[in-house]
Amino acid sequence: MQVIVTFLMAVLIVISIIPVSFSQSTLIQDEFLQIQTENCTDGWYVTGYFLPLEIEYFSNVTPINIDGKWYGFPIDFLNEIKIQGWGKTVSGDFLGWDEQKFYFNSVPLDAYDNELIIGTVAVDPEIIKMNSKITIPNSPSPWNKITFNSNDVGPAIIGKHIDVYTGVGLDARKEAFRITGND
Repeated sequence: MQVIVTFLMAVLIVISIIPVSFSQSTLIQDEFLQIQTENCTDGWYVTGYFLPLEIEYFSNVTPINIDGKWYGFPIDFLNEIKIQGWGKTVSGDFLGWDEQKFYFNSVPLDAYDNELIIGTVAVDPEIIKMNSKITIPNSPSPWNKITFNSNDVGPAIIGKHIDVYTGVGLDARKEAFRITGND
């Protein structure tokens, strides 16, 4: 019995040390990525975008046709999707808006058909190269410590404008508004 207790204590000690080592390694890697990025300049406009959840919208329902089938969604939910690009339906599908029409997908996609994840930013590729690693140190915490991937674009992202994907739902919407600002 004492051997088992001693063994379990040793395992717990080893497990508690592993995350500390991993965190230190990650910090060093993040510092390296920040060193590799260009210095900040003035005149940037940072905005946020998010995915609305259908369950959080309560306006009148309107019909829309997708691939010959009719569906009903709250009008304010559809309007938000037209601004944000995607929304998550009650059924769990993602409803997208592109080229003046709605469509379904199992995951939300960026402009290059990659899954949209937190850490994605939309940029003007004339200003920031696609797939660059960038930080936004003047953003509020925790966004100021994230290394973002510039792998999305948008029609309103022109010049020194970065649009940060903040997640799904009303909390993500609050974050999108919280990080919006100049310089």
